[in-house]
Amino acid sequence: MTYKVVLSSVSVLAALVGVGISTVGVANAQSNLPAATSTKQNDASGSVSGKSDATVKVEQGYLTLDAVPDMNFGMTAQTKTANKNIPLVSNAGLIDDDGNDSGMLKVTDSRGTDDGKTVTTMPWNLTAQLGSFSSASGAALTSSSDWAIHLNQTAGTNSVSAANMPAVYQPVLTSGDNAEHQVLKSSQGNGTGSTTVYYNKANDASLDMGANVPAGQYDAPITWTLNATPTSASN
Repeated sequence: MTYKVVLSSVSVLAALVGVGISTVGVANAQSNLPAATSTKQNDASGSVSGKSDATVKVEQGYLTLDAVPDMNFGMTAQTKTANKNIPLVSNAGLIDDDGNDSGMLKVTDSRGTDDGKTVTTMPWNLTAQLGSFSSASGAALTSSSDWAIHLNQTAGTNSVSAANMPAVYQPVLTSGDNAEHQVLKSSQGNGTGSTTVYYNKANDASLDMGANVPAGQYDAPITWTLNATPTSASN
């Protein structure tokens, strides 16, 4: 039996129209801050302290998909021909989904037995599928095959060791092709611990866009699927 964990993030492109993004902080209702060092004005004595939390969760026996990245390709101009390789601008997502704004893709494999000497590894793989780009205004799009995201990152980190790092692929995700493309793949003997890959720099990912795209904001879902039984996904 094959077990899958699926999370979705979003790819965003604003064509000709800028999109403002704001971040709103949420205050802790139980906080004692702000607090003054003294009850007297202009006092050069006294001190004040505040407490925060440090948290870590340790797991054993599970394969988990921990984080998937949103991808924002900013703003571009309409062109008469296909616009190739628009670089990644940020990871600011505009849709409420599982995506994060740091560009992090993370998998943790804590399965197997660990007796302090050996760890039994079980291969896994992670795929990505790009849905169809659509406009909130309903503007007509060119053929979906004109749209594609290139995942160009070649490296990542593994919490156990560099030798334990799974293979990182550089697939081209074509909009609406319904294909699962290989992004990460472990083999017998590696992939345990936490594996992290970042897509947060301009050359980490790029977008191909069709010609004569009407002005507007276009979004497409990216479905990231973690397979406990590796699949024969395309690259």
